[in-house]
Formats: sequence, structure tokens, C-alpha cells
Amino acid sequence: MVNKKGWLRIAEASIAALIVLGVLLLISGNKKIEQKTDISETLPIILEEISKNVTLREAIIKYDTNKASAETDPDNIAILNEVNKTLFIRIKKDFSYAVRICRPNDLCPLNNYPNAEEVYISERIISSTLLKFDPKKIKLFIWKA
Repeated sequence: MVNKKGWLRIAEASIAALIVLGVLLLISGNKKIEQKTDISETLPIILEEISKNVTLREAIIKYDTNKASAETDPDNIAILNEVNKTLFIRIKKDFSYAVRICRPNDLCPLNNYPNAEEVYISERIISSTLLKFDPKKIKLFIWKA
């Protein structure tokens, strides 16, 4: 048998190439792919959950937008605290947020606008409960902390 050494070297080179390829595939397969969630898609979902929650819905309808000091009224602060508890659970920890409740035709601006690169805003009309028709607009501001 002539040229046995040539076939052996070809087989060794092929096996070595397969081992190197396998190691490279294992290393590249271990990288975690960062899944970015689009916060602008989750905002309407969060507001939908708030609108379906009967307790929060009734609280938002009770929010008094006619008072000159609507932001400092104890009843209104309690309502905003209820909404904030729900938002705290639903929003990721690396985001900050603010919520405003106003009449449907009002602009509902944020008093202290954050110094952030991107601010996502979504709003929803909470129209009524079975006992009271007094529509309110809830506006949610979210930005990267």
C-alpha cells in the first residue's frame, strides 16, 4: 500500500477543521441576543389594562379636573397614587414615568419635562362608569431613566 501517509494527513486536517468549526459554533451560539421591547407598543396595552380595571376606572372618573389646585388636592393625589401603583408593577425598572389626568379636550402637558433623549407618550379616554358620565383623559409619559 503506497501513499497511506497522504490519506492520513488529509483525514487529520479534515478532523482538525471540523473541531475548529465546532468550537467556533459553540462560542458564537453562547452569545445572548438582547431582546429590545418597543415601549411604544406596550403603552397602549398598559392603558387598556387600566381602563378595564373597575377600581381604577372609577377612581379616574372621580378625579376632579375643575379645581384650580387639582395637583395638590388630597383626593386627586390618592387617585394618582392608585394609578402609580399599577404602573410601577407593569413598567420595567429602567424606565421612569409620569401620569396626568385631565379633560378630554385639554392638552395635559407634563409640568417638569424630563431631560431624556426619547419620551414616549400615550393617552386614553376613560369615558364613564355605570353611575357617572364624566370622561377623563389619562396620559402616560415614559422615558429611559
